[in-house]
Amino acid sequence: MHFIEQEQPTEAIKILIANTVLGSNGARYRHVNTLEQLTKLDNPLYFSLMAKELCLGNITLCQREDSLYLRYFTFHPRFQATLNTSKRIKDRESILKEEINVYLNSLISETKQSIYAYIEPDNIRSLNMAKAFGFSPTAKIAMYHFSRRFPRASRQFKILTFDEAIPFIRNQFSNHSYYVENPKSGIYAGWLINNEIALVTRFHEASWEIKSIKGPFGKLLINVLPWLPIVNKLITPACHKFLAFDSFLSLNPSIDAKDVNAFLSAGLAHFKVHHMMHWVDESSLNRQYVEDIQWGMLHRILGKSEINLVVRGHAAAGPYFIDAMDML
Repeated sequence: MHFIEQEQPTEAIKILIANTVLGSNGARYRHVNTLEQLTKLDNPLYFSLMAKELCLGNITLCQREDSLYLRYFTFHPRFQATLNTSKRIKDRESILKEEINVYLNSLISETKQSIYAYIEPDNIRSLNMAKAFGFSPTAKIAMYHFSRRFPRASRQFKILTFDEAIPFIRNQFSNHSYYVENPKSGIYAGWLINNEIALVTRFHEASWEIKSIKGPFGKLLINVLPWLPIVNKLITPACHKFLAFDSFLSLNPSIDAKDVNAFLSAGLAHFKVHHMMHWVDESSLNRQYVEDIQWGMLHRILGKSEINLVVRGHAAAGPYFIDAMDML
């Protein structure tokens, strides 16, 4: 076995990431469109544990202007120790952790940058691993669910190019920590009032195979959901297609809640889905729009939750820009 560093994912790396089930306690899911998502990563760096042609572990980092984002941290099940794991495997894990620590230290030393990641608070295994690798909790990021059974299309909804949208987004968010621009990621859209852009956001398409959802009956509910009227139109566990949105901003001070909700509903209609997720740093002054959104049935069922922002190295001060692609 040996570690290698690459800028392009091999087939072995793709297979490992595509087959990884994320989460531990609570929600568990697998990305269905992993290979497509890999093509959208900004300046990725792959650090992998190889055994001949088999990838046994991978750390994927996105190299950004002033930081490194930890996108994937996944290992083959044989290296995921539990309380009942044999001493031999635990010893092997200890060696792996030492190698990874050396690698992360060298990155921070060479780049003079910090490394950050997002972890769900009920993912105890990942939180413990992050702590073992020197990551510290820095902030809580709020997560919301927007859903509509019958989303409405609108002529006021318009797809924007990167060049059309990014000046507005840059002006609003470039002073946020971890702000990043990635032309390969997401589809920009605007809401027109009197033929002028009044609202802007960016949508990301995603597809998950959902193994379980939060709560003591999470696995049972996944089996029941396809048979529940109304809800089964919003969540399809075997292949749940949905959106996430970020970079939401208003260019018109007189915009009202009706337009905000119509814009997001039109986004669902345009992409032919019924559910979208949104993450926001609630310490940001730009988060007032959240109060105007009628989130819908899924939000009433799942509720608002929080994601931990963890950092190794110097932690930048908030508010924080949340790229929804980083969460997918």
